Amino acid sequence: MASITRYPFQIPSGCIVNLEGFEVRTLSGNLDLSAAGAAFSLPAEAKLDPGGAHRDVTLELESTCPGLKRRIINGADAAENLVIKDDDGTIATINQNEQGEFFCDPTSGWLLMCITTIALS
Repeated sequence: MASITRYPFQIPSGCIVNLEGFEVRTLSGNLDLSAAGAAFSLPAEAKLDPGGAHRDVTLELESTCPGLKRRIINGADAAENLVIKDDDGTIATINQNEQGEFFCDPTSGWLLMCITTIALS
């Protein structure tokens, strides 16, 4: 029988996490959620418009958010990508009209769960 590892979500001590809500944001540069003071400054679900260029989105450090799931929607109105990264490098590229779901495994780091095409209106 295969081994099953479960990761119940617990908010790490001292962290402020906005798990509820949804944010729409237009980026004017790269977004680094791993930077000091930036962690958890974005709800777990967000629609990000790259704002006219390809942008990097660096997710939180694994040690600060074990068990966290993120859904990021690329809200671009043109062919602009969101390159999702962690401290080890690129995880995935989310193209225009796509969304990606990510999971923070404290052992393996951020994992891509899926990328799906969506219809934005």
